[in-house]
Amino acid sequence: MNAIQTKMSELLEAIVREAKTRSFEEFDQELKRQRQTLSDLKESVGMIQRQLRNAGVNLTPQLTIRTSPRDIRNFRKKLGITQEVFAQMLHVNIRTVIRWENNPAKLQGKHKAMIRSFKSMRKKELERIIQEAKTALYE
Repeated sequence: MNAIQTKMSELLEAIVREAKTRSFEEFDQELKRQRQTLSDLKESVGMIQRQLRNAGVNLTPQLTIRTSPRDIRNFRKKLGITQEVFAQMLHVNIRTVIRWENNPAKLQGKHKAMIRSFKSMRKKELERIIQEAKTALYE
């Protein structure tokens, strides 16, 4: 009886090994299929991006410009400038900046674009623009 149990145990182990091997092979095949699908998708995305660039579409993500009064005021203060200098930089009246900072107001697209460009500028370039605004204001 002991020999039968031993033989059955060996057979069971062999079956388990084969099941594990099959599972691994199936898993490996599925992984290869998924990698190929991913590679195909990357290639398709690259082709679409090239076509869009060739058509003149800008694929660079745009910064979201928050225009709540607090956001505008915090950005100006982060620059370390007065409302007057900020108004000069944006080519608007100081009353406009005061209104933006005190009331939920909608900025025009050109002003949002200017603020977006200020936020993405290098520090030296931004300092130069601030200095030009101050010079123009206090001349």
